[in-house]
Amino acid sequence: MTYLLLTIAVFAFAAGVNTGSVAFQQRTRWLTRRFGRGAWWVHMALVIPGWALFIDLEVQLGRHRVWPLPAVLWPLGLGLLVLAAVLFVTSSFQLGLRRTLNGYFFDSEPPEPVSGAVYRWLENPMYDSFWIAFVGLALIEANAAYLALAVASYLLLNRCEAKIENSPFVAAR
Repeated sequence: MTYLLLTIAVFAFAAGVNTGSVAFQQRTRWLTRRFGRGAWWVHMALVIPGWALFIDLEVQLGRHRVWPLPAVLWPLGLGLLVLAAVLFVTSSFQLGLRRTLNGYFFDSEPPEPVSGAVYRWLENPMYDSFWIAFVGLALIEANAAYLALAVASYLLLNRCEAKIENSPFVAAR
């Protein structure tokens, strides 16, 4: 249980640093004023360590079975992982690498809102792919600890981070 709480805490820290950096940049443009064209790289240097630590902890979570689930659910889990992968890859290609990694907050021109393809049906398909993948992992690994990560993912990414990242498009409407 302690390992799961540590993993969720690091997840919250990583998402918080990313969201905080983007929100600070949106409000002040300080990173761009201070570092010019290198501002996005400074942002990446701030956020990558937290995300790398979270990924490391998440990968090892399977060794820490907190709440067992019936193993018979693994085919459903596999289907959810495939769905999550399709959503992630499709939305990543539609956004492009720089926009996927928040690079557009460090450009001089704001981007146009994304519409069409998976964005026609889902507001944040990339973030949806994360919580769906965690549910799939819970079923494949027969470990409900991943369900806690799914809830954390939905709250941290879909509700908090997406709100900040989508705010330029909401303001433009």
